[in-house]
Amino acid sequence: MYTLYFWDEMKRGRRLLLVACIALILLTTASRTMLTFSAICFVGYFVFPLLPKLLSLLTMPLILFAGTLMYLLYPDARGDNLSGRIVLTMRHISDMDIYGFLGFYADAAASYADSGYVYIVYAGTIFGMLAFWLFVSLYPAGKTPAQRRLAQALPIFMFFNLMIGATPVFTAKIAGLLWLLLGHARHETSPRLKADRMPLSIDVASQA
Repeated sequence: MYTLYFWDEMKRGRRLLLVACIALILLTTASRTMLTFSAICFVGYFVFPLLPKLLSLLTMPLILFAGTLMYLLYPDARGDNLSGRIVLTMRHISDMDIYGFLGFYADAAASYADSGYVYIVYAGTIFGMLAFWLFVSLYPAGKTPAQRRLAQALPIFMFFNLMIGATPVFTAKIAGLLWLLLGHARHETSPRLKADRMPLSIDVASQA
């Protein structure tokens, strides 16, 4: 997402370095999820700026819908692969009851680290899940093409990863850098100082 956001500002050498870094990470970790996400980002570089920002609200419902279809088509899928992890998450969701949605099983949240949606609901109730969905979908800025790319890529990254686990989006090595990038993009076109504010040196000189 860093590469997607800053691509237009990068020189050729940095572009080659980051693309090579991404390729090496994918090859050495065999991450099927991030391989899929990287392909989405490649296409999204051209497509995301053309989409309305509010379309990102549909990302989580569409991913859950796709997960439900996979669960119905392959209910017996098992194993540490994409289909097995998705079906496991959907199976856990289907087993939830009203008490789970209201947070009465918060002490059991840690045991669902491989099912991100269940983990968030158990730890923070269904209302916490809804607040997280709205924050991820609506908080990113969407004025410039780079901001719109990030605004569409972030929900895909978040809610796709929640289908296979909770830890990818909450660990310090990912979450810290991700929220830093998001905050930078949010305030890129919103300077903290007003344009008509005079520098401090001028203020002091005028008072003297």
